Amino acid sequence: MDFEGTPAWIPRGEETSFGEATTPHGTRFLVEPDLRLLGRDRDGLFIAPGRRTLTPASDTFHPNGILVDGRIVGAWGRKGSRVDIRLSEHLTSAQHVTLAAEVLTFPFSNAHLSTAPESFRR
Repeated sequence: MDFEGTPAWIPRGEETSFGEATTPHGTRFLVEPDLRLLGRDRDGLFIAPGRRTLTPASDTFHPNGILVDGRIVGAWGRKGSRVDIRLSEHLTSAQHVTLAAEVLTFPFSNAHLSTAPESFRR
């Protein structure tokens, strides 16, 4: 199968599911293993689209992704109860509020979002 100009392997019979897939909407935190579904593979175990970098914001301390309307727009990591985000694109105030609300649902006490003010716009 051709995936954005790169040869890729998929299970036989799944070809039509790619054409029928819709772009996700909303703002969500993704854990690092979920990024493989979007084509990121930091260990190089997958071929083709897995070799691309999804966001320049990702590093050793921020290995997880931030998904906004089908695009990876940043990375996040956690230290204690602080969830620190690094963005490669600006967020609207509403998107920032949505991320902060999701952090409150994380399964550890006193979870809170930490980000630089310039990371989102009004």
